[in-house]
Amino acid sequence: MASQQSPSTESLLRADIDLSDPEIERRKEFLEFGEQDVAALQGMNDIAQRSADSVIDDFYEHLLNFDETRAFFKDLPPSRG
Repeated sequence: MASQQSPSTESLLRADIDLSDPEIERRKEFLEFGEQDVAALQGMNDIAQRSADSVIDDFYEHLLNFDETRAFFKDLPPSRG
């Protein structure tokens, strides 16, 4: 019996928002997003992964400085930093 792999997060998200390969290509064309852009983002992946928690913490700290957004994020866990 062949083993079945569970669907990736990407494939689940794409199915959930009905994002087909032709639609992705259409959006990339609209944005003039090409292979050089893909390579540039891939080249930044390591630093982005290392910086993500700090950037996210700073972003939410900023949002919590305002009554409107603080009310919206009332269930946000305490800062990690």
